[in-house]
Amino acid sequence: MPTCRGAAAGLDWQATAELDKAALERRLLGRSAADIRAIEVDFARVHIELRRKGVTLVLVWREHRDAHEG
Repeated sequence: MPTCRGAAAGLDWQATAELDKAALERRLLGRSAADIRAIEVDFARVHIELRRKGVTLVLVWREHRDAHEG
């Protein structure tokens, strides 16, 4: 019996056997793991920013998140 997500994507066991991993992820999740890009944090910059008066880690995180939406 297919899972709810698989059923919603119109997949059964036969259909999944014919797909590669990236195609299966696209059908189930709308994108593949290769499409997801991780942004590495510049920890040296974070360290320098935290030295400034009134700057907190939460503020630096929010700025980073806003700069790299999506």
